[in-house]
Amino acid sequence: MRGAALVALAAALGNMLQGWDNATIAGSLLYIKRDFGLHGQPALQGLVVATSLIGATLITTFSGSLSDRVGRRPMLVASSLLYTLAGMLMLWSPTVGVLLLARLVGGFAVGLAVTLIPVYISETAPPEVRGLLSTLPQLTGSTGMFLAYCMVFAMTLAPSPNWRVMMGVLVLPSLVYVAVAMLFLPESPRWLILQQFSGISGILYYTPQILDQAGVSVLLASLGLSSDSAAILISGLTTLLMLPAIAVAMRLMDVAGRRSLLLWTIPVLIVSLVSLVTADVLPLATTMHAAVSTTSIIVYICTFVMGFGPIPGILCSEIFPTRVRGMCIAICSLAFWLSNIAVTYSMPVMLDYLGLTGVFSIYAAVCCVALVFVALRVPETKGLPLEVIAEFFNVASKGMPKLDHDE
Repeated sequence: MRGAALVALAAALGNMLQGWDNATIAGSLLYIKRDFGLHGQPALQGLVVATSLIGATLITTFSGSLSDRVGRRPMLVASSLLYTLAGMLMLWSPTVGVLLLARLVGGFAVGLAVTLIPVYISETAPPEVRGLLSTLPQLTGSTGMFLAYCMVFAMTLAPSPNWRVMMGVLVLPSLVYVAVAMLFLPESPRWLILQQFSGISGILYYTPQILDQAGVSVLLASLGLSSDSAAILISGLTTLLMLPAIAVAMRLMDVAGRRSLLLWTIPVLIVSLVSLVTADVLPLATTMHAAVSTTSIIVYICTFVMGFGPIPGILCSEIFPTRVRGMCIAICSLAFWLSNIAVTYSMPVMLDYLGLTGVFSIYAAVCCVALVFVALRVPETKGLPLEVIAEFFNVASKGMPKLDHDE
């Protein structure tokens, strides 16, 4: 059990680097816009962020089937090397073109990690703790975001913050991941046996900008911080609050179950989004508007990492048979990355044209649809061996799958 936990934690370092990258681009974007003169060009701002997601989408199209052939471990090693290369390019980045290339390479690394780490953990974890260990990527990702926001905030206090250093520091944790992936990760046992026989993106990426637009600087005016530093500090504190929320989710994942967590957390997402919209519509005082908006965003993000954050990846890694699990996860990841690109690329444009009210009203409506879908179609899989789950879905032909431990 302890060995499986250590293996899962080692693999989940790849998600820590994804969280690190998310936070550094969110904080650095404030300075990239000024350095390259991107003010008034929301489409190009969106492209700087979305290029990483485009890279993740491209590599996802073949990463799953390739991992079914060569194994999960070599692909995770490749991911660690790509993270390192991306960090080096970001540290250089003399032009927007090179920055976009760096983001693309980083996207390749993220795509491999996000696609294969849930599969790897689900195949190496015992059934009784698979939900808990499969939540580790969410925990390490949020930890990476918090650490990166701390670093970015510290750098914003300098007279001339250097966004290239903010993003290029990715090289250091990437080298650690290279060593761990090469030296400590075993191959997935289920894959070895087989070989013998044959939104939330918009909010996470643009949290500092959304908070800045909500006037969060008035809440920290007494500290003498600039609006940029205030937005980044609140963003960092938000990622810190995500950690206990994920810890609760890890405890409940194999107790309450995946489906129950979704049914409890999605309504909270809806309420927090409606609160954000209401604060933007009502004629509130500046301080009250900033306080309600900031609280709504924090509640939204902390609730997201308890349900929608880890659970879709866990379910996708559980319901497919081993022989095609990599390919099927790749298809699911492709859908994830395509929607991620759409949300991330369009976010600055939508904020420009629709404002906070329009954007988050749309997100609230999507969450309502998601709640109905989960209630009608999402099964419970806690505590069941992967082979039992796969066999159930193989024979089930109609109606909502309902896996019962007593059957």
